[in-house]
Amino acid sequence: MRSHLEPFFKPRHIAIVGVSQSMSSFGGISFLRKLQEAGFPGTLYPINPKATEIRGLRAYPNLSSLPVVADLAMVCLAAANVPAVLEECGRIGLRHIHILTSGFKETGTEEGSQLEERIARIAKEKGLLIIGPNSMGPYCPASGLTPWGAIPGEPGPLGVISQSGGFTQRLTEYAYSLGIGTDKAVSVGNEAVLDSLDFLEFMVRTKTYGLLLCTSRV
Repeated sequence: MRSHLEPFFKPRHIAIVGVSQSMSSFGGISFLRKLQEAGFPGTLYPINPKATEIRGLRAYPNLSSLPVVADLAMVCLAAANVPAVLEECGRIGLRHIHILTSGFKETGTEEGSQLEERIARIAKEKGLLIIGPNSMGPYCPASGLTPWGAIPGEPGPLGVISQSGGFTQRLTEYAYSLGIGTDKAVSVGNEAVLDSLDFLEFMVRTKTYGLLLCTSRV
């Protein structure tokens, strides 16, 4: 599993599932805007069945309607709708998925725990690699993947792994202010599928030196 994490940090095609048409919203529209501002060199596909165009890009109703299978899906829908998106990912062969959405095990509710367990089951059945849920996901300035943190950021030696999206973002921003670039950073959130150890091994193997900070469950 750990040998197949590269597409999280070097995607050519990103599908953002759940992009609102409201420019003030957090989530999908925020990710899309920041990636555009950073000059992401690949292709961005906003997914919204009620829109035809968002921020100058053609909007698509679902992942199956895209002209290509995206390398990375960023899921920003309500928690109850996430399992259906994962099932669709399995059908079309989209394996690398980041779930921003909260409302799972971290809520301490039975419903949230059951939804997270369902995510893990679908991932196992379909062979999906998932960051999250309840996470800010991956960040890699060298590939233009900066949906949060310092925009456009600066490549460098720093590697960051944290449960907390806010902590990961603030640390990369602070490092940038000191002139220290980031190689790869990831907020792992609830670790329903992939955990901090998966990314720690991956970063060591890919020679991401400097600071490797783990604040999630290890």
